[in-house]
Amino acid sequence: MTAARVVARTVEALREALGAESVLTGRAAAVYRVGDLEPTAAVRPRDEAGVSRTLALAFRDGLGVVPWGGGAHQSLGRPPRRYDVALDMRRLNRVVAYEPADMTATVQAGIRVADLQQRLAEADQFWSLDPPLADRATVGGIVAVGLAGPLRCRYGGVRDLVLGVRVAHADGTLTKAGSRVVKNATAYNLTKLYAGSYGTLGVLLEATLRLQPRPAAEGGWLVTGGAIEQAHDAATRILGSHLAPNRVEILDEACTRACGISPPGPALIVSFGGVGEAVRDQGESVGSLARSLGVRAVELANPAQMWRALQDFPWIEQVSGSPG
Repeated sequence: MTAARVVARTVEALREALGAESVLTGRAAAVYRVGDLEPTAAVRPRDEAGVSRTLALAFRDGLGVVPWGGGAHQSLGRPPRRYDVALDMRRLNRVVAYEPADMTATVQAGIRVADLQQRLAEADQFWSLDPPLADRATVGGIVAVGLAGPLRCRYGGVRDLVLGVRVAHADGTLTKAGSRVVKNATAYNLTKLYAGSYGTLGVLLEATLRLQPRPAAEGGWLVTGGAIEQAHDAATRILGSHLAPNRVEILDEACTRACGISPPGPALIVSFGGVGEAVRDQGESVGSLARSLGVRAVELANPAQMWRALQDFPWIEQVSGSPG
């Protein structure tokens, strides 16, 4: 049997198993392009059983499957050698369990990061990651690529903020690792193995997340007027001091231009979160440090907007469109 006939047989089996509306072909599947490769079909399962069945059928026939979340970060990692089926996870987008008192939440992998943060904000909590393109990226995709943002300075990276996962393996077998509790020290920590594995070890179905309370107040300061060496010196001194920033980023001229900072040039941007008085005191300390280095520190009028521009840079230039 030719390769084309094998793929056609698998596509027909997927339609029978999941329903014709869950299997896209032709132009509808072409939008799931990765690099120069286009899949023959795109599958949009509604539940874990559908994901398992898709993988089992593809495994039987030796087809290449690429998991797909929001499509925001598919350029990360090595491109696939073979790409027959796109596995779109965005229909698996429920909050499975949320315990505000325990500050944990278990969510399906297809939920968008922005939607999750909106749900958690109702209890003044958040998943303390700010990855690029959070309005498109899914939790499963972010965990799979291990992609954090500027908040990693305070809260750590993806592996620090995921307590457990459920995974579908290449042959459709479902397994789990970790747990839904913060204190868990039994056996090997396979959760950290799956985080950052780029989908090569399995397709993420669920993730249990460690949450944080939202700061009562937050402020940001921009240190400008010097060379990149002065920005680096300021960052080093801040990180080695009594101050507790939640973000510290050194910017070059290209980044300041892209983020709309005027005048463009090397800069340091830092933020603090907590009670209002503590935030103001730390901002004053940054001002004193800047003056000692012969540069200036300016408080940001809209720090949230600035951080959003920064965390999306340079991804916003690489991504153009997403399959609907």
